[in-house]
Amino acid sequence: MNYYFDESGNWQEPFKEKNKFVLGGLVIKSKTFVNDIEQDIKIFKSQNRLSQIHANEMSLDLKEKLYQMIYEYLKCDDASVLVYYFKPEALFNQTKKNPDELYIDKASTLISNITFGDSQLTIDYDMKFYYSYPANIIEHLKEQKRVEYSEMERSFTLSNNIYEKNRKRIEELMSRSLSKNKNEKLQKYYDLICGKRDDKQKKFIEKYLWTDFRLKLDKTYLIKEKFKDKINDKSNQKSMELGLSYEDITSKIKYQHKQYQSAGVQIIDVISNLVWRYGAHAPKNSSSAIKGIYENITIEDITDGKI
Repeated sequence: MNYYFDESGNWQEPFKEKNKFVLGGLVIKSKTFVNDIEQDIKIFKSQNRLSQIHANEMSLDLKEKLYQMIYEYLKCDDASVLVYYFKPEALFNQTKKNPDELYIDKASTLISNITFGDSQLTIDYDMKFYYSYPANIIEHLKEQKRVEYSEMERSFTLSNNIYEKNRKRIEELMSRSLSKNKNEKLQKYYDLICGKRDDKQKKFIEKYLWTDFRLKLDKTYLIKEKFKDKINDKSNQKSMELGLSYEDITSKIKYQHKQYQSAGVQIIDVISNLVWRYGAHAPKNSSSAIKGIYENITIEDITDGKI
């Protein structure tokens, strides 16, 4: 089995989400089918000069072509999709939890339900643990660093092409974040990074990159292991409820930048985005491809936030 997962909605700041939270899982049974899809998506991106597939950044015509491709995949017995979606009020009573913990709790339940019975898991995931988003990085810019980080930072310089590449990347991340939620401090730094290149901008970009690096290095391993343990615990609990013997799960979770992600992750990203936008049912005036996608996926509306 081949497993792919993604999410939509503002999981990093749950109390600010106004639409809905979505978790989606795609299972593809056949390796041959996986290879066929990978080739199709590769050709689609090449023909349309796309470095990555993101529904919010594509024209209507391109999106419709992509929806039609996905619909054709989902009609086959080799592919199946399960999506959970939560209305904001369903999670409001749980927002005192750390965003990562809240996310891990819900995502591990989806994964354990989709993968139940399979003890050798290889999962492709577009999961972004939420200490590494722009607003949080900004909050940690002035945090005291360990000595070794300070020493590394002092000897670090950015070449011109790497500088501009990172400036554009950070600008895009901040722009997306601000489009969802207004944040005065983040807006101030966004204006700085969009302005003229000077020493102040340069120092900020270097600090941003080092803070991002430090947060990832300090927390990534621990939180990924916690995620794996949670998946194991959920599967064990389900086995006990069904009176079945439990077999320890060996799980490997791959997290990759969108540009390098598998076709499966890109597909479940598109599906999750559709459910985030429309909910449990396709609009009456939507295209036949969108209606076809909805007819071939399972959507669970978790109205009380408990799964």
